Amino acid sequence: FSSINIILERPATASAPAFQLAGTLNIPSTSESEGSNSTRFPGVVFFSGTGPQDRDGKQGPLDLGTWELLDSLASKGNVVLRWDDRGAGESGLPTGVQPAEMGFHDIMGDGRAALNYLKSRGEVDPERLFLIGHSEGGLIAALLSTEFEDSVAGLVIMSSLGRNLFDVTLMQVEAGMAQLPEEARATNLKLQVEIQTAVREGREPDWNVIGEEMAPVVRETWEKVLPIRKWWREHFLLDTDS
Repeated sequence: FSSINIILERPATASAPAFQLAGTLNIPSTSESEGSNSTRFPGVVFFSGTGPQDRDGKQGPLDLGTWELLDSLASKGNVVLRWDDRGAGESGLPTGVQPAEMGFHDIMGDGRAALNYLKSRGEVDPERLFLIGHSEGGLIAALLSTEFEDSVAGLVIMSSLGRNLFDVTLMQVEAGMAQLPEEARATNLKLQVEIQTAVREGREPDWNVIGEEMAPVVRETWEKVLPIRKWWREHFLLDTDS
């Protein structure tokens, strides 16, 4: 297969100007197609998990190995689209938009732009699109598959969420406190529930939820989640079957 660098045009939204995402398109040679004279191939797009990753699945020093999966698929007669997440690799961020202003639907919009691009390519059979998603990307792939149901021929979900992130986050926090005394666990969990509930309901938390003397701790915790409040809230408000 051959590889070309591409630019995904991310349309403007009500909350952000248009910007560009950088990626790579892998195109099989005609001899790699299962059809003897086929000039259109199945298309594959990969949706990454939480946190900015480049097109090969690298997140800082961590190599998640995405490139191995996608290279294999490209070598077996599929057109494969991979891109650098916003803020990673060669992809930028919308001008004037701070990380705290970006939410789940913004990230999903990036995936929608990628899927539209892949569908528009002349090398791709528009009725044979395959979506692969890992972690949060699995949820995005599943949601987009309902939008593009006439084109999506297959869906692969890897280690994704089976319930709302509100519940998953509470489970993770509770599991991380397993070694603490019971009273400390109960207090911390009460605080976590209030913080998440306040985010979901779009309000400030009850500063005295774990006692008036602990109000400074509640305020500090509230400030720490500022960068992810929009992302959290949009996740928490998702109302969809698993």
